[in-house]
Amino acid sequence: YLNIDFKYIATFFILLPSCIGIKNQNSVEIDLSKTVPSIKYSTFVKNIEYVDLHLNDSLPIYGVENLYLDENKIFIKDRKSEGILIFDAITGKLLKRINQYKEGPEEIKIIGAFCLDTYNKQLCIFDKGDMKIKLYDYSGDYISSYVVSDFFIDMAKLDKNSMTYFYPIYTDNEQKEGIWTLNSLDKTVIHLDSSITENCRLHYFPMLYNNNGSMVYYYDRNRDKLSLVTFDKMENMYSFDIRQRIPIEKMGLKDITPQILDGYSILHNFACSENYLLLSFQTFDKQNIAKKNIKWVLLDRKTEEIIISEHLDNDMAQEVIDNHLLFYLDDHTWIKVDDMTNDYLIRLQLLHLK
Repeated sequence: YLNIDFKYIATFFILLPSCIGIKNQNSVEIDLSKTVPSIKYSTFVKNIEYVDLHLNDSLPIYGVENLYLDENKIFIKDRKSEGILIFDAITGKLLKRINQYKEGPEEIKIIGAFCLDTYNKQLCIFDKGDMKIKLYDYSGDYISSYVVSDFFIDMAKLDKNSMTYFYPIYTDNEQKEGIWTLNSLDKTVIHLDSSITENCRLHYFPMLYNNNGSMVYYYDRNRDKLSLVTFDKMENMYSFDIRQRIPIEKMGLKDITPQILDGYSILHNFACSENYLLLSFQTFDKQNIAKKNIKWVLLDRKTEEIIISEHLDNDMAQEVIDNHLLFYLDDHTWIKVDDMTNDYLIRLQLLHLK
């Protein structure tokens, strides 16, 4: 799912396997050319659990783009056109589908982003077709909507009375940039990250953060920094010095080509926990810019040991999910997803961590 936004150039990146060294307490060096054969599940996983989500015969999906769980319900955004699906987390039954490409005032034109409001038990869906955030209850029934004045690519509900927005792309003062929180009561704005420059034009669309209730782990692809973000502050956790990263001056180009990106890498996805950090990186190939050249980096946050490989090896069970999808559930559980083996089944592999 490679997307290029020709107004503010956007591209996908994935971490390549590399050699990482800890320079100091918060700085990590990564050379993605140095790898081992595999990263074994048993290194960081305590046990594995499987959950099967059942689709209707008439509703095969294109793939899982985003996933949340709350109140024994699982909320999944389809990668393309099938909208948001709500499942019973116990039985795996499909309960409701919120469609897009609809025109009614209580319907969705184009889903730009979605998140959970765990305070009020609501789904918040950004309809970029009419610049509104539309609210639904956990059963998928429409509640209300409100207009937003600035475009964004992601959002998180980190406080009962506010929403935090993410737009890490240079706009030449056309609108808000970086990360900001808007209070819904008094309309005050807190700017959490205003460091966007002209070199911040390249954006890679996969997940920006891991949501853990009142805070998120946020990865800044412009500067390769991992931060802890709450509704009113942002604190740096790690800075990554990646040998194969795209040079900052190239990220600022208005017209970027596959030839320019060839051989460079960018973060594709990540999941954080108390003891481990698992990242995947994409390396670009000018011959096939959409090709996924993924490598994984596992950082033991306690020992500072680093393992880099092209392969995650499930040495704890026979079932293998051989794709680059990784989702964060909480600090103790990550999720791998098999959304392609069976047209009418999504299999979740819950990795309960050490």
